[in-house]
Amino acid sequence: MFGDRVPRALDGDYAPRAAAKLLDKDAGIAVARADRLHVEAPFARLAHRTFAAAVVEGGGDDDDAVLIRRALKAVRLPGR
Repeated sequence: MFGDRVPRALDGDYAPRAAAKLLDKDAGIAVARADRLHVEAPFARLAHRTFAAAVVEGGGDDDDAVLIRRALKAVRLPGR
C-alpha cells in the first residue's frame, strides 16, 4: 500500500481506486462486529475514525490516499 498510495498522494492524484467513504463503511462494519464480540480492535477503531474524518472533510469520494493529504496538513515540514 505504501508504495502505491504515497507516490500518488505526493503527486496530488486522488482519483478514486478505493474511495475513502467505502473504506469508512468497511471499517465501521469491522468496529461494529468487534463490539458485538467484545473485542477491542484498536486499529479498526483508528481506521474508522480516520476515514470518517476524511469523509466529513469532503474527501469521501477521493481515493484512500486522501489520508496522506490529511497527514501532511498536520505535519510541519522544515521550510514550510
